[in-house]
Amino acid sequence: RATKAQFLRGLLGGILALAVAALTWSGCIWLACLWPIGVVLPFRDVLGLVLVSYAPLVFGFLAIVPHAGLFWDGVLKVWMLLITIAGLNMEHGVDLLQAVAASGFGWLLFHLLGELFGSRVEKLRLRLLGRHEWVRPKDAVAALLDREMAAK
Repeated sequence: RATKAQFLRGLLGGILALAVAALTWSGCIWLACLWPIGVVLPFRDVLGLVLVSYAPLVFGFLAIVPHAGLFWDGVLKVWMLLITIAGLNMEHGVDLLQAVAASGFGWLLFHLLGELFGSRVEKLRLRLLGRHEWVRPKDAVAALLDREMAAK
């Protein structure tokens, strides 16, 4: 069980991670618009668009549905990508093909950065939670059952 302090640190850490992810993805899309495509957009506008694209995460609980969670997680990520494409196209007047290229390149760059630095970020998040390593759910259940059986 997590203490109240660990829960609060985990909640604040999750909010911080989401904010950093939104800033990073915004930066990736902004760079993708600026460099290969040559479309100059204010960073603030791109950030607003990315924040709107995070709206489907209200359905994030679907990602923990047994046997279908990975599918729903993928659907939500594609939905977010489609929102950025539509936003660049409709709101900022970027050509559809350029919007697809900028959003796609930004999305790929964002996920590449996640793969490169994700383990370090996860270690920091665990440290904020007061843990030293990730506990697999199967191990946590086994330890809980052992403790319950020992108590009887």
